[in-house]
Amino acid sequence: VSTQSTWEAVVSTQSTWEAVVSTQSTWDKMGGGPAVESYRILKVKPNSPSSDIPIEEMLDFLIHSTEVNGAYTKFDDYVAANENKEIELTFFNIASQKEWKHKMMPKKWEGSGLIGVTLHPETYQDAHNKVIHILDVMVDSPMHKAGFKPYSEYIIGTRDLTFEDVHDFTEFIQSNNNKPVDLVVYDSKEQTTRVRTLVPNSQWGGAGSLGGEVGFGYAHSLPVRKSKAAAEDKSDDESKTEEAKATKETAKEQTEGSIEMSGISEEDILIGSKEPAKAAEL
Repeated sequence: VSTQSTWEAVVSTQSTWEAVVSTQSTWDKMGGGPAVESYRILKVKPNSPSSDIPIEEMLDFLIHSTEVNGAYTKFDDYVAANENKEIELTFFNIASQKEWKHKMMPKKWEGSGLIGVTLHPETYQDAHNKVIHILDVMVDSPMHKAGFKPYSEYIIGTRDLTFEDVHDFTEFIQSNNNKPVDLVVYDSKEQTTRVRTLVPNSQWGGAGSLGGEVGFGYAHSLPVRKSKAAAEDKSDDESKTEEAKATKETAKEQTEGSIEMSGISEEDILIGSKEPAKAAEL
């Protein structure tokens, strides 16, 4: 689970992030240029100024250069200074690995903030590697009952937190034994995200509390999303051949970066009490 400190802020026309953002390691120097702030978009609020933007929650990051017109400007200050003015925002999608832009107008609306999104400060460059890859699901296990699909599905996080590594994930699972948890899952075959409700149960009838195997790291990062048109042009036979080939390659890579959830006991891992990294509303 993300180890960043818990904080929450509602940005209006005054800066409320200064003390927090300055302590986050979410800025990056790009080619010696200006510093860049990046935020994962956890949620887009209905009927907000951002609700018409084709944002994919959890997959899209908002990127902001802190140098605006030659002056240092943080993102919340930039939004506040442009209330009721059209601005262009820059996004990065970790599934397609592509940057895209969209114009919008920050303004007051029925909810909080000026653009109506919930953001979590986080680097975007390696976010596609920080996912939990589903490798195997045992019959009648908690993972099976939740509907998880092996190989094609990746756990991105929850609506409130992301996982720094597979050990953070196991700590989160063990600390929520017999409690339903909603996990945001990306299906690489369908190229869509969904929420699966999982109930970890160490007494489900098999080993561990999930009954499955997951992988983490470079060998299990999100595959680059292909265009829908290209995917539709493939025949069923071609898809099956590719899937079988990918399965064999993945099996070879499982020796590193994977952990068998069916074989994990409470003695093997630390039951964590890390707080979820609450995001700010903007």
